[in-house]
Amino acid sequence: MTLLAERVFSSDPAQQLRLKAWWFATCCYGAYAGLAFVQVALGLSPLWPTVGLFMTVLFTSAAFYVALRSGWNLRFKHDPALAFGQLVVGMLYFYCMYALAGLASGAVIIITASHIAYSMFGMSVAQVRRLVLISLFALGVTILLCSWLAPERFPWRVQIVTYLYACIVVPLIARLATQVTSLHERLRAQRSELKVALARVQELAIWDDLTQVHNRRHLMEQMQAEFRKLARKPSPLCVALLDIDFFKSVNDRYGHAAGDEVLRRFAASAKAIVRNTDLLGRWGGEEFMVMFPDTPTPQAEVALQRLRGHLSRLELSDIATDLKLTFSAGLVQVVPEDTLEAAIERADQAMYRAKTGGRNRTVVE
Repeated sequence: MTLLAERVFSSDPAQQLRLKAWWFATCCYGAYAGLAFVQVALGLSPLWPTVGLFMTVLFTSAAFYVALRSGWNLRFKHDPALAFGQLVVGMLYFYCMYALAGLASGAVIIITASHIAYSMFGMSVAQVRRLVLISLFALGVTILLCSWLAPERFPWRVQIVTYLYACIVVPLIARLATQVTSLHERLRAQRSELKVALARVQELAIWDDLTQVHNRRHLMEQMQAEFRKLARKPSPLCVALLDIDFFKSVNDRYGHAAGDEVLRRFAASAKAIVRNTDLLGRWGGEEFMVMFPDTPTPQAEVALQRLRGHLSRLELSDIATDLKLTFSAGLVQVVPEDTLEAAIERADQAMYRAKTGGRNRTVVE
């Protein structure tokens, strides 16, 4: 019941648009029903069959409203507006009106043609074509039955001419409808392609394509945001700059493909160690940056040591049998007077001391 209530009172723009389309169609049916009763008043149509048709229209319109309002229509992925069903039912009503109209039946063909034109706004090209075939078939059956059962009200010569005109006019309007529908489908496909492209651009703006960790640009943005937060509410914040030891020799001895794989393995290991609240990214080349929010220096140092232990157990024989993966790191805790650039510079200097001091170690500033 909760899910149903959420759907009933949903403010989903697409559902609201479908309800507006239903409301417009219902108003059109109301206008057509008014014309049917004008025919009754003029003595062209019988009263009670017209009343029965009117009540049936009200019932089915209400059923479509419930289907849309409850969200039941969302089960139909290719036609959530139920446009094809509504138009087919509408066609059947029109041909019932045709049978009731007698001498004025030819005027109903105008409604049929306009009904086909509405299909261009919510249906596929294939659905429009099916609707045309159903319409002409149903009209032909209606004309045959009317000419057979009531020849005095439906002269067969007039009915043949009427049907021939319909066979010309309805496909012409359907041709326009399919052209507009094809244009809509191309626009939808282009929007979908643009959405995929935009998602890819956004991904490239945030992630490093090789290592699948944050890139330098995004790192800077997030670190600047963290520094602004730190200015409002002071808390421990550590920044570490990591450099893979002897990475150049990996490229020289085993090739750049092996070097790329080492970067990927290192990034994957670091991602497995850091917390969700930490920020990890590739700073450039074989250097990586980690920011530890709400973390004092000893705790950040333990995290780097865990990474070092993880790398020592990492299987790298598929890259090179004698390859060992280690890193040198500079770790600093941000102080109140630090700017982001100053903190990064201190971490870089500490990392340099770790490399010159023997590598595979962390120097704390």
